[in-house]
Amino acid sequence: MKYVALVSSLVISASSLAYGDGIGIDPEKVRFLGGCSGLVDTNPDKSFDIIFDEQPQAEAYGGRERKTCVVKFPIQMPAGYQLAISRVGFEGVAMIQYNGKGQIVLRHRLAGTTGNAAIQEFFPSNFPQNITVNKNFAGYSFSPCGQTVTFKTSITVEAENGRVVIDEAAGRTVNYGYEMVQCGQF
Repeated sequence: MKYVALVSSLVISASSLAYGDGIGIDPEKVRFLGGCSGLVDTNPDKSFDIIFDEQPQAEAYGGRERKTCVVKFPIQMPAGYQLAISRVGFEGVAMIQYNGKGQIVLRHRLAGTTGNAAIQEFFPSNFPQNITVNKNFAGYSFSPCGQTVTFKTSITVEAENGRVVIDEAAGRTVNYGYEMVQCGQF
C-alpha cells in the first residue's frame, strides 16, 4: 500500500492514506456490509482493488441462495480534478445443475450517480464454468470538481440448484478502473 503525508496543495493527515495516481482512499473509512470483509488498495494503473477475506459465493442445491455484499468508502480527489469509474473486472466460477441458474451482478455509485452494471449469467452445464469479466463502461459521469466523493458498490452472487463464486484463484478480488481529468474537460 502506498502512504503519503502531503500531496502538493492538499493537506492530508498521515493516517495511512492509500494513494494511487492522485486519488486517496483511507482504509479506516472503508465499510463492508452484508457479512463480508476485506480491504481496498490502489494500483498504479488508475484502478483500485476490493480484496475480500473470503470469496463472495452462493450455494444452493434444490433451492436458491442470494448474497449481497456492499462496499462503501470516500475517495479524496486533488483540487482541480474529477473522477469517473470507467471499468470493472473480476473472475468467477459456477457449477449449475439441471433446471438451475446463477449470476454475478456488480453495481456501483459514485457521488450519488448510479453507474452501469456488470452482469454475468450462468446456465446448467456438466462442467464448471470459469469466466473472466472485463467490462468497459460507456457514457460514464464524472464527479464534482476537486471534491471528496463516495464510492459504493454492491456485489450480488445468486445460485439456484448450483454454486456461484467470485473466483478464489483470482485472489478474491474485484478491480475497478477509473479516469481522472482536470475540471472542465467534460
